[in-house]
Amino acid sequence: MTGICNSTSKLLENGKIRLYEKWQRTRENYVGDNPKGNSILEEI
Repeated sequence: MTGICNSTSKLLENGKIRLYEKWQRTRENYVGDNPKGNSILEEI
């Protein structure tokens, strides 16, 4: 799949990083629209 993603990073008090992402698929690889969404990724 292909898409676009905009990420914003935040340095947490414990020194780890958290990413806030807004993404959207740009090609359909299945039946349906080009979905979009939000994700939060955190270093463990």
